[in-house]
Amino acid sequence: MSRRPNLFVIGAAKSGTTSLHDYLDGHPDIYMSPLKEPGYFSPDAPPPRKHFKYTDSLEHYLTLFRDAKDEKVVGESSTYYLYSRQAPGLIHAFEPNARIVVMLRNPVDMAFSMHGHRFTHDNESIEDFAAALAADSAPDHGGPERDERIRREGTYIERAHYAQQLGRWFDTFPSEQIHVMVFEDFIADPQAEFGRLLEFLQVDPSYRPEDFSPHNTAHRLKKGPVTRIIRSVPAQWVRHRGLPALIGDQRAARIGRRIGEGGLVREDAPKRKLDPQLRERLEAELSDDIDQLSQMLGRDMKDTWQRRKVSAAAAAQMEAVS
Repeated sequence: MSRRPNLFVIGAAKSGTTSLHDYLDGHPDIYMSPLKEPGYFSPDAPPPRKHFKYTDSLEHYLTLFRDAKDEKVVGESSTYYLYSRQAPGLIHAFEPNARIVVMLRNPVDMAFSMHGHRFTHDNESIEDFAAALAADSAPDHGGPERDERIRREGTYIERAHYAQQLGRWFDTFPSEQIHVMVFEDFIADPQAEFGRLLEFLQVDPSYRPEDFSPHNTAHRLKKGPVTRIIRSVPAQWVRHRGLPALIGDQRAARIGRRIGEGGLVREDAPKRKLDPQLRERLEAELSDDIDQLSQMLGRDMKDTWQRRKVSAAAAAQMEAVS
């Protein structure tokens, strides 16, 4: 019989959750789903149409955890859960004692990084970030395809309103079951921040991964038939359904990630820089939400995200996740 997850890493997007998922998966007391982003508990925020949805079946969803043994913590990571309006209630009904972990990144940087990710994965038709923001505000959101995607996944600014999203989780779960991490804190001192997370999960806090190098780093997709075939719906079905049935979830996940994140379909992305004036405009637009988040977390997040200077090494790590 499959174990049931009791840990949910809920986001935010483009905030190091892939790395965090992998770091947790190495802990001997923690089992993490071999598939990141199953998204089972966010039916109102499904993955993009061009992506393969893992399942709508609870029975099939639970097969992700069938290889778990006696680990104290069994978890999964789906960044759409933070944005989803339904996920807090659905997860609470499924496991009211669940532990919730969220990693929050400077919302302007997150939105800028999300735009780059969407564009390189053919889920955004407008390459210029400022133009994409303008299209988000248009009545038709820039056309039928963008309108359909935005109704499902939200605009960049909607995804950057953390206080609104996190508030739903604090309204549903006791605060002692929610652990909020700040991406910039984690980059600055991963040893200490990871240790605090393990204490929250009540597992051996002395464990550390071999290193804290970022996973799922900034990239763009190669153009050509190989990429189209690997990213096609039939190929995704083989990756998420066919291979697991033949060789097991863990081995299938390793093979799938090796192909999907390897040199066959990916290449280094050129560094993008956000226009300073656009950054200032977005910071002003998000100011009230950041103030609300500061009250929620009991710390000045404007100091963390807008006034704190980071080291050159930390800045390079942040760029790598862009």
